[in-house]
Amino acid sequence: MKILLLYPEYSYPRKNPPIGLASLAGHLRTRGHEIKIVDENVSDMTRGEIKALIEDWKPAVLGISFMTNQYKAAMDLISWCGENAPYTFKVAGGPHPSALPEKVMEEAPALDAVVYGEGEIALDLLIARLASGGARDLKTIPSLAFRTKEGGIVRTPQATESFPFEDDPPWPAWDLLELSKYEVFGPSGDPDKTTFALLSSRGCPAHCTFCDAFTVFGRKFRGRGVKSLMAEIKYLHDKFGMEQFDYVDDLFTVDRQRVLDFSAAMKKEYNGKMGWSANARLDRLDEEMCTAMKESGAVRI
Repeated sequence: MKILLLYPEYSYPRKNPPIGLASLAGHLRTRGHEIKIVDENVSDMTRGEIKALIEDWKPAVLGISFMTNQYKAAMDLISWCGENAPYTFKVAGGPHPSALPEKVMEEAPALDAVVYGEGEIALDLLIARLASGGARDLKTIPSLAFRTKEGGIVRTPQATESFPFEDDPPWPAWDLLELSKYEVFGPSGDPDKTTFALLSSRGCPAHCTFCDAFTVFGRKFRGRGVKSLMAEIKYLHDKFGMEQFDYVDDLFTVDRQRVLDFSAAMKKEYNGKMGWSANARLDRLDEEMCTAMKESGAVRI
């Protein structure tokens, strides 16, 4: 199935690659689907050219992911899709739709559905149902809000199982992004160094009142193995010249031994010459961890 993933504009001047969409694209390609990504923050494509792409390529699904700071642009984009791709199934996801799925459906009448929380499991089931012609038979798909034939909105229960992210999932489809146009803030602060934003885990067990991370990834920590992380780092270094990276996990240091093992592997492979950074909490840090991280190349927490 052909799937076009769209990312609306946001006003912050430094643009980061949409790692969530790229991760979803990487997963969907393993299922045999054809994927394209258009990030309106960096793409030179006009809306007319996007319309021509839709008409020529004929995607069966349009996916729009957005955060709250993209809300106005997302509503405009969804409305535009309704007018210019009326026969394509349109589904939204990401942090804002995950927090307010029914409200987003109400405010965006052009949408056919919202996938809330992690997208992989629900989207796999949704695409399979659409491929079989069951666009109106969606009640058994978890983590979904959809519009009924009568115009009502139904929200199905959240998926009881999390995506097995710790089991070496497919890497993000970096090749589908215009990587040279992004400006990831690097650990060293040097804008001339090729920097990537990476994800090593999903889920955070903390209950910080200001944080919405659980709305997408839940509270169960799922960390990829060190072997998988090192393979991805080597690939990005060899393929795209990555010189430093920032782990954007909500809480990188949940699994203490994983941090120590990763730091040891980084020190052995790059001897502290590959700068990196990550997010942590003070109650998930100690002197041994900080020393190991520093010796492996970490320069900012």
